[in-house]
Amino acid sequence: MKMGKYLLTALMVLGIAGMVYASPVGLTSEADAVKGEWSYNDVTLSAGFVADFISGRNIDIEGGEFEMNAFMARLGMGVADRFNFYLDLGQASDMDYSFILQGQKYKVTYDDDFIWSIGANALVYRWDNGLEVGVHASYREVETTIDKLTIDSQTLTRKDLTSISDNSLEEAQAAVELAWRNEFFIPYIGIKYSSVDVGSKFTVGADAKDAAGKDADQTLGLFVGLTILPKLAETQASERFALNLEGRFIDEEAVSASITYKF
Repeated sequence: MKMGKYLLTALMVLGIAGMVYASPVGLTSEADAVKGEWSYNDVTLSAGFVADFISGRNIDIEGGEFEMNAFMARLGMGVADRFNFYLDLGQASDMDYSFILQGQKYKVTYDDDFIWSIGANALVYRWDNGLEVGVHASYREVETTIDKLTIDSQTLTRKDLTSISDNSLEEAQAAVELAWRNEFFIPYIGIKYSSVDVGSKFTVGADAKDAAGKDADQTLGLFVGLTILPKLAETQASERFALNLEGRFIDEEAVSASITYKF
């Protein structure tokens, strides 16, 4: 009966992902990967740092591609060593959006801006041999304020544009993951569904250009990762840290790294 409740909760997490938007997946069983001293009614708290580098996200417009780096502080809450909920707050930088309109190549460069995300990971089931299945859902958003625009080889600053309609980048993600639990490291692999809404409107002279409200060119992708449990000394404090490295492919080209500390 308990397993049925856990499975139902995990499916609900996946269902929520269809309505929200994303960030790196990470280890879905993170809630019990590290040990802390503080807990209250099966609730634990953690803090960490996440660095995410997107070198290419294909957008559904001719030649469409989005790039971004993000650095975020993470606050996490674990429940019953099975569910983990988190909030990321930080800054996005090096944001570029390239596309082709009417045969001309455009590259929009955005200001660095505040980025935030919320997410949930859940362990569905773990076998005695250490294999486990988990699920993930998240939402991520960052404002895209135009800094400059390059048309073919001509670069225009914001003041050179007649009118501008700044927008935001929104991402959605749901994932299913298979991992193998080991004492010192946990490799994992999974498949994810993701969705994007990005773009900008601007006018050059009297010529209005609309590249807003564009979706991802591909919505299904793969990810692989490795969570490292340092345990540098035989003390409880050494069991509070976890390092994570992850790569995401097909729907995007991205890598992320994070560190987590449980209180």
